[in-house]
Amino acid sequence: DAHPDVRLDDQLVELVLAAEIAGHYRSYQVLGPLRDQLKDDDPVLQALRQSMDLELERIFRLMALLVTGPALHDAYVGVRAKSTSVRANALEYLENVLKPDLRRLLLPLLDSQVTIEERIAMADQLVGAPLETVEQSIATLLASEDPWLRSCAVYAVGALHLRVLEPDLQRFAGADDPALREGVQVALQRLSAEPDSPQPAVPGGMVGVG
Repeated sequence: DAHPDVRLDDQLVELVLAAEIAGHYRSYQVLGPLRDQLKDDDPVLQALRQSMDLELERIFRLMALLVTGPALHDAYVGVRAKSTSVRANALEYLENVLKPDLRRLLLPLLDSQVTIEERIAMADQLVGAPLETVEQSIATLLASEDPWLRSCAVYAVGALHLRVLEPDLQRFAGADDPALREGVQVALQRLSAEPDSPQPAVPGGMVGVG
């Protein structure tokens, strides 16, 4: 908007958009095992859902480079609305303006009639490498470039006593981020503690799991 003279490479935008959509599907794969293990208000789940909201926002911002006009922003607001009719109108608009390949990938992520389980199944087909255990999901978050997700994953390793992931924690023991280093130390203390031993307080105000 600030530089209307800039020429965009639509193919490049579509390539980045496809990568963002694939990443969003991957997040559903991560979400699957965690939903079975953690409480709904667990900080790890909350952080993942916040990250997924940002992924969806980036997807719409990229689409706005391809579809001009304010209607796309209205569709973004619409698909997040509580009103069934508003969501339906937004989906209908997107169905009409998006290319078939993009429509096939994106609409299942926006349609409230599509369950999380169905999205995970689609992600398994689209992305591959299904995640079947909470250890696999947490390991994926530890490898994330998102510092907040990585910190939440560090916390989860200790809170859930995932000793198999201790070597992954050690990689962050000398991290530049002091909060991350502290989180690693807390998690390592939890891993070394006996199950009945008092556990250290969770940094950053996080609540415990279970």
